[in-house]
Amino acid sequence: MYEKFLTNRSIFLSKQTLLLILGYFAIRIISFGITQHLILQAILIFILLLAFGILYYKNQEWAWYILIGELLLGGAGH
Repeated sequence: MYEKFLTNRSIFLSKQTLLLILGYFAIRIISFGITQHLILQAILIFILLLAFGILYYKNQEWAWYILIGELLLGGAGH
């Protein structure tokens, strides 16, 4: 019954899923690596806020992706 859901076309076996999981872990490792560098953190936050503002002006849906992604990564949304 469930064999048709776990074929080669399944989302669990796709390249996109693997890239997203690897991206998640890369972001977490970078986050742990810059905990002692306040200037670098401030620069990254400024770039992220600038990207959020530009994307909100261009396409609000993409800006929401950044906000939801930040919340899923364990941030506080600010």
